[in-house]
Amino acid sequence: MPAGEDARTLAREVLAMDVEGYRAAFRCSAKKRATLRAIKRNAAVVLGNVGTPDNVDDLTRALEGPEPVVREHAAWALARIGARPAADAVTGSAPARAPR
Repeated sequence: MPAGEDARTLAREVLAMDVEGYRAAFRCSAKKRATLRAIKRNAAVVLGNVGTPDNVDDLTRALEGPEPVVREHAAWALARIGARPAADAVTGSAPARAPR
């Protein structure tokens, strides 16, 4: 498996999770202390760092979510992997580095 593929797969799965899926996935895990919002934000950062154009659809869907921090990081990730028009449509201009 190419480097980063596991990370991309997990990030795509996390971005697609709803609250029920999050609760089921992390029911017996210390990871449940992290909020779904924080995990999705981190997934967007992962795709910004190791994502490919194949991940544009996943990140574009994240732009439609309710959490501003997830949308901001998805826009940043889209800009990083070369989907600047989608990122610019949300942010006005893509940030040069990962938002904090």
